[in-house]
Amino acid sequence: MELSIIMINYNTPELTAQAVESILKTTHQVSYEILVMDNSSERDKEYRPEALPAPVKVFYGIENKGFGNACNLGAEKAEGSILLFEFRHHSARGLSGQKSCLSA
Repeated sequence: MELSIIMINYNTPELTAQAVESILKTTHQVSYEILVMDNSSERDKEYRPEALPAPVKVFYGIENKGFGNACNLGAEKAEGSILLFEFRHHSARGLSGQKSCLSA
């Protein structure tokens, strides 16, 4: 696994779904996983991506100790050699180009 994309969700199921779908549609030339860390959202049940493909893993029930803690938990669970913390925005080219910059 080359790249672990770690996303933190807190009561933003729509943005999380859009970001995951965008990454799945535009990222093809790199092996990756997407880890969505749900930071004790009240709305976590609105985003249940069980039907999404295997690179997406969602972790619920995380005690909300802040954004940094959720990032650290995602990093602990990541299998990729490169970690990318996704802040809900990336290029329309996908993440493949960013991966080449990160591994340089």
